[in-house]
Amino acid sequence: MHLFRAQEDGLRSLVAAVLRPVDVIQGHDVCRQGEEGDRMWLGAEGELQALQHQSEPIYLGTPCLLGESVLLGDEMPSFRLRPYTLRAATGLVKLWECKMSDMWPIVRM
Repeated sequence: MHLFRAQEDGLRSLVAAVLRPVDVIQGHDVCRQGEEGDRMWLGAEGELQALQHQSEPIYLGTPCLLGESVLLGDEMPSFRLRPYTLRAATGLVKLWECKMSDMWPIVRM
């Protein structure tokens, strides 16, 4: 992803080491609006819907970064809460999941 392209190989290796693959079947949720977030995802394949109460769905293609607002949660508590429900819109969505408890030591380097 463009986010990490300009970074040094060592940093990219550290980030890659904390990612784990997640497959989400069509119709299943990755996260729900209003939940407190503790992870983010890199979308690798498939399409997702971003659903917000009483709004039209937003379709997200891959590659994409999902749930990244949790990076700001320490400084701005309102960013800890998920603004959207993210739902798999195609047969199988492939994500790379990053738990913030694993990412914080890297971000704070």
